[in-house]
Amino acid sequence: ADAAAAAAAEAEAESEVAAVSTPVGASASATPRSAAASAFSRMEAMLEAREAELAEAREQVKVMQEQLEELGEERESLLEELEDKTEVEQLAEEYLEQIEEYEEELLELRPMADEFAMTTRALAETKDEQVRSPLSLQTARPHTRPCLKVS
Repeated sequence: ADAAAAAAAEAEAESEVAAVSTPVGASASATPRSAAASAFSRMEAMLEAREAELAEAREQVKVMQEQLEELGEERESLLEELEDKTEVEQLAEEYLEQIEEYEEELLELRPMADEFAMTTRALAETKDEQVRSPLSLQTARPHTRPCLKVS
């Protein structure tokens, strides 16, 4: 609306300038003082239109600044989320590396565990054989409890 008013005021001002610049004698009613007043009015109207345009532009700048601030805040928020995700990814990579190290250690320990299991089975079998053997019954020490002295 302000732009339309400004365009109308500018068109009116141009037509009045054309009327003032008509040759002498073409319009007997136009005096220099009325022509100057008319030109001043046109200039005032143009100035008001320009001021309205300027006010509208300032308002648009304010709106854009607010939008820019909002975008800046949103950008900061997204950067924080990205940092959080990056940290999580780094932790996940570290955990995976640890798991791989543990798996390697387990693979190294597996033969020792198998050997321990075989040794344990062999000892258990040996013990079972000793318990069943009559000779072991003769050589086994009787189980004794320590005597408690009662005074």
